[in-house]
Amino acid sequence: MSPWLGVGVKTSVNEPGYQGVKVDSVAEGSPGEKAGILSGDIITHIAGTAVPDPGILVQTVANLKIGESYPVTLVRDGKQMVVTVRIAHRPTTVPLR
Repeated sequence: MSPWLGVGVKTSVNEPGYQGVKVDSVAEGSPGEKAGILSGDIITHIAGTAVPDPGILVQTVANLKIGESYPVTLVRDGKQMVVTVRIAHRPTTVPLR
């Protein structure tokens, strides 16, 4: 079983004051959706680890424990916020929003 956040990211964002990855999609019923992560959010950290590019986000999530909760720092509309996400196992099919 693979740890799963349930967000799609493709683009790195480097703005004054923060850098991270832009959320392009959020899977329906995913840990990310349940935590309130929205398409367009910029994820800057997960579990205390900076995520300056999509590869680092994928690698970081892969090392998290299924069933455990972790802080996700994100920027939405220019404002930083922290949500808590409970990592789940990756399902065989993933509906995207």
